This record gives sequence, structure tokens and C-alpha cells, in this order.
Amino acid sequence: MKWLFLSAALLVKGLDASDSFIGPTCPLTGFCANAFSNFTQTILPGNAALMEEINVQTRDVDLLLTPLVGDIVLNQSGIYKIAWSAQAKPTFSGSWSLGLTLGHVVVAGSVYGGTDNIPQNVGGSVLISITAPQVLRLSNISSVPLDLVSSAGPSVSLCIALIEIAQ
Repeated sequence: MKWLFLSAALLVKGLDASDSFIGPTCPLTGFCANAFSNFTQTILPGNAALMEEINVQTRDVDLLLTPLVGDIVLNQSGIYKIAWSAQAKPTFSGSWSLGLTLGHVVVAGSVYGGTDNIPQNVGGSVLISITAPQVLRLSNISSVPLDLVSSAGPSVSLCIALIEIAQ
């Protein structure tokens, strides 16, 4: 079994979370690496959350573009468990939502949101099968700009665990 952890945090075989982990803890178990953000940011509709804090880079998960455009490149085929959370609010009133996209297609069961114009904690988790390479993003699925806010913790956090490698 091989693990990868992405806040967006990744579980990586051979790396224990307690050894060198900085930032929020991942609700998944196993070995880990992570990327997350402590900054307030505005995400336009269709755009991804940026995560400037990266602890580990592996050949299975490429986080090079995560701080710049929000892309998380998954280079290993298999089944992934992905859990994410954010503190978000719309810049205007109305309903809003965040969700995972894989190759710019919304991942079923990964979209969560709210209706109030006050910061709310949102998040979820899904199991998805990936045929590598694929680009994963935590995206603004709504039609209004969203503010991700940092109060008592990171503004955005995502965990990815590779739970089964494709044969």
C-alpha cells in the first residue's frame, strides 16, 4: 500500500507525518506531505485556490504549480481519498460553492458551500479513481467570487491519500 497526503496535504510512502510536518493536520492517516494557505485570497468563478505552503514534493504528486495556479498534478494512477476544508464567504450575497475538479471537470460528491455572506467552514471528502497524469484543483464552482479567509487556521487545506496503486 502506498500513501500520499495533500492540506490540499499528501500521504507519501516513507515519510511519517510526525517527522517533518508543518501546518494543519490531515484527517487521513498514514505518511504525509502537504500544501495549504494561511493567506486570505479571492477566487474568481472557475479558478482554483492557491496553496503557497508546501512541505514535500514527490514524483507521484507534483505541487510545483500549486502556489501559482492551484494545480496539483497526480502522476500515479490509482484510487485516491481526498479531503479538503476552507473558510470561505462570497464577496457578494448569494449562494456559493467550492469543489474538486479533475481536468476541469467537477468531481461528483466533492462540492460544498453556503448561502451566507459571513465566513463559513466548509469541506468534504471523496474517493476517486485516477488514470495518471491528471490535474486536480480545489475550485470555485459558483458564479460569484469567493474570499478564502484565514482566522484561527489556514484559509484552505486539502489532504490526498493514494490508497491503491493501479496495476
